[in-house]
Amino acid sequence: MNEYILSLKADKTKFAFKFLLFVWLCSVPFKNSIYQISTILLLVFCIWHFVYYKNYFILKENFKKTKILSFFVGLIILSMFLSNLLNLELLTKDSWKNTLSFIYRYAFVFIALAYFYSLKFFSKKEIIFMLLFGTMILALNGIFEAVLDPKIITASVGLTGPLNNRNAMGLMMSASVVFSLFILRKNLLFGFILLAIYGFCMIFSFSRSGWVASGVAFLIFLALNFKKFDKRFFIAAILFIVALVLIYLNVDSFQTRFNQLLEGYSSYRTELWKYALSQIINQPFFGHGNSVWRSLDLPPDIALHTGVHNSTIEILLFTGIFGLIVWISAVLVVFFEILKSKNFIYLPLLTYFIVITQFDFSVFDSKELFSYVSMFLFLVYSDKFKESFCKH
Repeated sequence: MNEYILSLKADKTKFAFKFLLFVWLCSVPFKNSIYQISTILLLVFCIWHFVYYKNYFILKENFKKTKILSFFVGLIILSMFLSNLLNLELLTKDSWKNTLSFIYRYAFVFIALAYFYSLKFFSKKEIIFMLLFGTMILALNGIFEAVLDPKIITASVGLTGPLNNRNAMGLMMSASVVFSLFILRKNLLFGFILLAIYGFCMIFSFSRSGWVASGVAFLIFLALNFKKFDKRFFIAAILFIVALVLIYLNVDSFQTRFNQLLEGYSSYRTELWKYALSQIINQPFFGHGNSVWRSLDLPPDIALHTGVHNSTIEILLFTGIFGLIVWISAVLVVFFEILKSKNFIYLPLLTYFIVITQFDFSVFDSKELFSYVSMFLFLVYSDKFKESFCKH
């Protein structure tokens, strides 16, 4: 640890970057002004470093290594621009804002992470630690909330922590559960401690989309690593299942939400999907424009909801068949990259992001979700960025 601190002191540029990266990752769950400022500072720092040290070759090489992904991400951005330009009368103040934000918040952040990783400014272990440190602050806040007011759990209100709703809390906690699998694979005890903390907050957020997405991801993780774990893992897994059964039998609020999940209760999602599908046929090829939900002729019951709650239908509604094709293509590119590199640890994360966006969260304006997607994409391609091409 002392050597690590001394190395940071010796390289103030690296220290400055790691500080910005730490602040950014810790602020993602809260999507507050600190998140906004740290995102901009991170990108400005990258531009300064790139220009000052003239590391043009790194960007060129990194682009070559991700050219297929870059091509389809470029088409995703093009689909948003096209849909906006073809539907100017429907655009809202968020249409162009979310389109431009998609570029700098996600595409540029990915480029920055790849650039500094090529220069060995940080490791994959460090970036995962920083992410989990930020979400741990949120988790401890949720536990503190449950201790102060147990009715939040018993009355089916759900943990929210400092966030605005339980689904946002469920997203952060379920994502943390899946990212914790990286730790579980290397350190069984520490991994299960993280899973217990994040799992508690995820369960009692009562966010069913988080339950389903993280559950599917965990099953894939288990299938991929079944032969690698010893009996300690399976004993801990059995204890976890027993704990879930006891919670189900003794906490009525959890039992109610779980039964709703089994019964297929959609919380009005099916009505939203039916309405969105009925609108897609009006602009099938290029969609209605980015983030134009409020501009559509919404019936009163549909207008009560903020969006479609299904990424596939949302992409079709906003950017049409063209947009859906390029989105699916980008996902397949990432999937085949995981298979090609044999980094199967990333398959649970890919599955998690696909599943959770089928029930909650927009793929166009969910800041916290797609900040993590940017980090996930970086992790998938990180081995391609290992070489350092020039001095820094």
